[in-house]
Amino acid sequence: MPSGRAAKVVIGGKRSALGGTFFEPTVLTDVTTVALPHVGDAGRPARLDAANTGEVGDGMILEYTNRVTGGPVMPTIACHMQLLRPGEQTLARRSVCRTNYHVVEGAGYSVVGGERLDWEDKDVFTVPTWTFCEHVNSGDRPAFLFSFSDAPVMKALSLYRDETRA
Repeated sequence: MPSGRAAKVVIGGKRSALGGTFFEPTVLTDVTTVALPHVGDAGRPARLDAANTGEVGDGMILEYTNRVTGGPVMPTIACHMQLLRPGEQTLARRSVCRTNYHVVEGAGYSVVGGERLDWEDKDVFTVPTWTFCEHVNSGDRPAFLFSFSDAPVMKALSLYRDETRA
């Protein structure tokens, strides 16, 4: 939780000559800790559960957001952390977005376009556009899937669409 104190900029912090949302390399001190899940944090499931924005059948999902705009982390990329409890299975969903997954921790499998993809710690895989995908935690510990997609682009162009398999 923010403490009300602002971090101090030691060097940098100015917009880059590249424009847009680019900044010069920056070093900060007195940075407050934000309660986000990360490997090795025993309290993470409770915090992720409290921050749950997912729908039924998605496990628990936290969306990373830009603190300044309240929108996605980057104008063209959305990032999420998904928690699947042992034995949990998501519903099959598809969207117009291409989504890349990194298995932060855990073991299980995903069914992507009818094909089973087994995964474990540190594996990566991509779900192509408009392809049904569901995830299953087949392990005995929580599984954490970090994902990023081009959803902000599709939404900005009014092309975003998704559906759940009936």
